[in-house]
Amino acid sequence: MLLSVFTSLIFIVLVILCVVLQRLRKFPAVFIVGFYSSSFLCSIVLYSNSELATDWVPSVLLCVSISIVLFPVVIISLKRYYSLARSSAWPNSVDSLKYLYYMLSVIGLYSFIYYVKFMPRVFTSNIGNERRNMVNTGEFLMGGYSGKLGSISCAFYLLCIVFFYHRLVSIRRIDFLCVCLLLGSLGEVLHVFSMFGRDGALFWILSMILNYYIFKDSLGAKLRRIIRIAGATVCGIALFGFILITVSRFQGGRHMTVIESIVSYQGQHIGNYSDVYHYSDLVDTEGDLSFSFFKGLLIGPNNAEIKHQEAKQSVLQVYENDSKHGGVFATYMREWTFDFGPYGAILFVILISSIFYIAMKLSRIKHGCSLSSVVLYNLYALFLFHGVYYYKMKYEYLSFTIILMISTWFFLMYREKQFVLKYKF
Repeated sequence: MLLSVFTSLIFIVLVILCVVLQRLRKFPAVFIVGFYSSSFLCSIVLYSNSELATDWVPSVLLCVSISIVLFPVVIISLKRYYSLARSSAWPNSVDSLKYLYYMLSVIGLYSFIYYVKFMPRVFTSNIGNERRNMVNTGEFLMGGYSGKLGSISCAFYLLCIVFFYHRLVSIRRIDFLCVCLLLGSLGEVLHVFSMFGRDGALFWILSMILNYYIFKDSLGAKLRRIIRIAGATVCGIALFGFILITVSRFQGGRHMTVIESIVSYQGQHIGNYSDVYHYSDLVDTEGDLSFSFFKGLLIGPNNAEIKHQEAKQSVLQVYENDSKHGGVFATYMREWTFDFGPYGAILFVILISSIFYIAMKLSRIKHGCSLSSVVLYNLYALFLFHGVYYYKMKYEYLSFTIILMISTWFFLMYREKQFVLKYKF
């Protein structure tokens, strides 16, 4: 009961913060904080009668961590997106970035075309059994080199979304490249659906809505209306797939309704992090859970994968020793707590938030929100969206997303700064 009271207080604080941000017209921040508010609301429902109520320390640590990661989002003001679309002098105009548009369209469409052929199998089979078979056999529709390329190409989906909106703002109409970018961004949704997963649809919907709020003031009324109608249609289809897989995967033995499974999906993090906090002393994974991809660049991918699997098994073993299921959501703090300890994880959160804040300041131009700022903001928001559930940036294609987004941010920021210095802009 005490845990429910604690989460209720945090929920109220977040709702008040949303109201304040709304009045300040910081709509992207409102959306992100509101998403975390929904998570705490589901926790209140889920743990209203929980015996975890006396477990204060991990709950407080988790809330402190969430406050730290949300702090830069709250204080940073994303001004109206600034675009000199008609000027060829502006380094990040449509004309100067046309080859980047072509590249993103081709790569995104490849992932879309590769994974769309699996959709009939996904939605006509027994999803629950197929998912279990995939986990047990390790078969995740890779399909050799073409499948590997399809998986890696999904890392571009977030850039496809950003540049879809960038093009809309710049040319004030929907053209063939806009359609290609939108379809290309859906490759990630189909990729996760092909593994009978749900998360791709959720994160795609969240990213689309977030970017709508970022670019909203720069879109005309007619385009905003078209985007709301088209976006609601595509998001509705993705949400239908999300619900269908939810029903199929969680019916049966657990006897969970759709609402119950979604509440559990969105709100289980506080109770589950309590277990992580207590188990962290029993496991020493030394970064192998969270950063196996990056460690692979130093010690070789095969050695890093072996260490990652050993770390993963050691974590699952401590859960099994306590007769608990280890495959649960416990926010981004789960992996970082096992890797660095609970207080080491807090220090790492402070480091990540500080780097984001400083990088956003570096991207600032005095006339408005730059394209480099939008790219960086999207990367941080992706971490926040994932972070409600887990830290899956450890996976290869998501680690590649980090590298890709940071490289794009640096490329765009360099061009913007050169322009500012040259023209005293």
